[in-house]
Amino acid sequence: MMKTSIIISLLLLICFHEVAAQDETVLLSKMKINFAVPDLPAQKLLGSGDSKLLRPSTVEALSVILPQFVQSGSLTIPQSFSAEIAPFILVKQNKAIHLSDYIKNRTINSLRISIATGQDSTDKKLNARKLGVGFRISLLDKGDLKTDNGSLLALAKQLQGHILNEIDVRNRFMKENHMNIVTFDEKMNNDTTFVKTFEQYYNDKFMEIPEAHRINVTGAILGKADTKSIAELIEDYKKDNWNSAKVDMAVAFTAVSSDSLIRNLKKDNFSAWLSGAHPISKWGQVLWSANYEHASVVNEDLKREQSNGITLSSRIFAGNNEAKGFLEAQYSTNSFRKENVWFSYLGGEIYLISGIWLNLYAGIKKSSLLSKAELVSSFDFRFTLPGK
Repeated sequence: MMKTSIIISLLLLICFHEVAAQDETVLLSKMKINFAVPDLPAQKLLGSGDSKLLRPSTVEALSVILPQFVQSGSLTIPQSFSAEIAPFILVKQNKAIHLSDYIKNRTINSLRISIATGQDSTDKKLNARKLGVGFRISLLDKGDLKTDNGSLLALAKQLQGHILNEIDVRNRFMKENHMNIVTFDEKMNNDTTFVKTFEQYYNDKFMEIPEAHRINVTGAILGKADTKSIAELIEDYKKDNWNSAKVDMAVAFTAVSSDSLIRNLKKDNFSAWLSGAHPISKWGQVLWSANYEHASVVNEDLKREQSNGITLSSRIFAGNNEAKGFLEAQYSTNSFRKENVWFSYLGGEIYLISGIWLNLYAGIKKSSLLSKAELVSSFDFRFTLPGK
């Protein structure tokens, strides 16, 4: 209702009003926007899919992936689980912070830690498990609202004008009806007829406000079609920044356990990534990723040997933040297996409801050690905390 709208607007204005002075205080939870849930370093190294491209991403407080709902062409219950947290964002998201401090330490604040667990497919023991741990930071992120002063200033301007509108109309209403703020609040909380009366009054008086000051924030009861609400501004930000430039750096480690309780862990693999994303006009995005992987493996003579692998990947997206298709190509080489692998596939990424994404692909994988190409597919759900 109107009172709630005023309170929310006041709280948001407190969050944004000092942006220009670079001493602004915000709630990080108010700055969250639902971009696609990214790949996770620990999940990638665990080998839950054929693609080794680590997509760079805007920092999320929490991300979860349930991979491989399809194996060998059939639906299956996922045998692995992965999650990523951004410690700073998760701990501070409901606390006021200074954006200038956040921006100054943006690289450290972008630290994300991922954990993944799944079955060890290389072990004959069916209950053997793998545990992966990954670390990631953002070297560049042009799509982070928390560090975008231009967009923050636009939000602040909208909020200031809206609050002035609502307070002015409310005060006029109380004066005309010989009410004080206590009586007004009581009726707004308990009298639905009174609320409708005030909303109608607001709609009527809104048109008397000078056009330059007619600012629609809630999108609920303000009647000017060419004014923009905060929700619309956020939506515009998503449309303009879903494909923004990003660069991430990440490392991950895996360990193997001989039982399902993940006890007596032994180190297994190490992997490192450098990945980037760049916009293609408003409709697309190109990704690139370079990956190095090291492992100590047992050869046919039961002796340990060092295995080194390099993977280069590229992906092109076409669409928008809610739905997009993509084409990916990948080349990898491994010193231990003396194998070269080419991998290409088509896929899609769909935003289902707030915080839930569907990711699927199908393609062809060709190994230099095999005469025939292999058909591969993936189908997974990805989750994050709901946002705008």
